[in-house]
Amino acid sequence: MIAEAPAHLVARRGQSGRCGAEQGARFEGLTIPTQVNYVGKGADLYRLGYKPSGAASVISKYLRTSWLWEKVRVQGGAYGGFCLFDHRSGGFTYLSYRDPNLLATLDIYDQTAAFLRESELSQHELTKSIIGAIGEVDQYQLPDAKGYSSMLRYLVGDTDEIRQRMREEILGTSPADFLDFADALGAETEGQRDIVRDGGLMPRSTAGQANSGTQLLTLDVFDNGAEERPVPRVVRRKLQPNIDGRHARQRKCHTV
Repeated sequence: MIAEAPAHLVARRGQSGRCGAEQGARFEGLTIPTQVNYVGKGADLYRLGYKPSGAASVISKYLRTSWLWEKVRVQGGAYGGFCLFDHRSGGFTYLSYRDPNLLATLDIYDQTAAFLRESELSQHELTKSIIGAIGEVDQYQLPDAKGYSSMLRYLVGDTDEIRQRMREEILGTSPADFLDFADALGAETEGQRDIVRDGGLMPRSTAGQANSGTQLLTLDVFDNGAEERPVPRVVRRKLQPNIDGRHARQRKCHTV
């Protein structure tokens, strides 16, 4: 992506020539002019010793509706935050979108294991998460969706026996399963790097917190002497009352 960007869009601050591994940088980072982020983190839990279990679907549901909802969305101000577990690959991922925070959200992800260990899970909360998880497994589908799901299950070898075992594991989820999952997440936190701290995309306000081995490039629009052009914007017209006193619908007009 960096190599293909037009030369006038990329301004190298404090660097000359092309940024690459030959210059000794271990990671590359690209700072961008943005106010919101899409913060993700993930790992292969199977490689970290977690055994496949349908309970992971229940735990993911619980985290989405409790910990991540409260910390990332309500307190953090993101438009949304969730986590997903792929029982075929073992991949567990976090993601927030339209998030005003960056490193603070990564810290929340890293605290998930401690939350699961310290959470006093009630039977009501456990039952609610089980119902939500089993509803996603056996949700209603129209004929075209059924055909597509059947094709995918055939291609990946997801048999009826495997699905039935998953149902039984979901329905039999216990607080002990939450602790096992917390141990796997703890191993993920210890063994994984954050791409934002080691490189990747980051707002300029947090670029100074990247690792010292990261070589930063800055992406500026209309930079490096390029001719500036007015940016299209949306202008909302003031509402004018109609003859009958009701307000007209708000309209948009695009100007250049």
